[in-house]
Amino acid sequence: MKRFLCILFSILLCSCLIFPVSAENSAETEPVTLGVFPGYVHPVAENGIITSECNASAARDTLRYAAGLEEFDDYQKKAADVNFDGEVTAVDARILLRYTAGLSGFPVTLHVGQEFRFGPFTAWWTLECLTESSDECKIEREVIPMPEDSKPGDNASYVLHVTPNEPGEYTVEIIYLGYTNEIEKTARFDITCIE
Repeated sequence: MKRFLCILFSILLCSCLIFPVSAENSAETEPVTLGVFPGYVHPVAENGIITSECNASAARDTLRYAAGLEEFDDYQKKAADVNFDGEVTAVDARILLRYTAGLSGFPVTLHVGQEFRFGPFTAWWTLECLTESSDECKIEREVIPMPEDSKPGDNASYVLHVTPNEPGEYTVEIIYLGYTNEIEKTARFDITCIE
């Protein structure tokens, strides 16, 4: 069975090489919005707490889900869709495997002036962009305060806004720092900006 899955995984990854991959919105002016850290689908239990990891096991889990061999909850489905086309397929497993190997970021295609909106994420943790804003690619962090009628447990949240103003290739790296100031999650996006 393991050999069969290895062969299936190899065939699917090879077949995915012929398909172009991008997250392109149908309307050139509508923002592309992502509300989860992509790739964090592999569940890990530690001290009674279940968290998700983005690693080669997540790529395997994504391929198994695409082949109908594994079930995902709604969060895992959103996180596994790493080419942001609304489906979880072997293409997503391939992108995720390349990402975890450090060979590429998550691909996003935008038009000049089109915004990529990442968030909102709770302000219990700190969302930071390691990439500096420039005239060519503007990056802003927005803090959304708690509403006046907030309830106990409500919190402010962060959103990152990335807007390329010139055609080209841009890399945007984002980290999510926990309350102990340790990196909880990371994401790297390879943004292709077209006219």
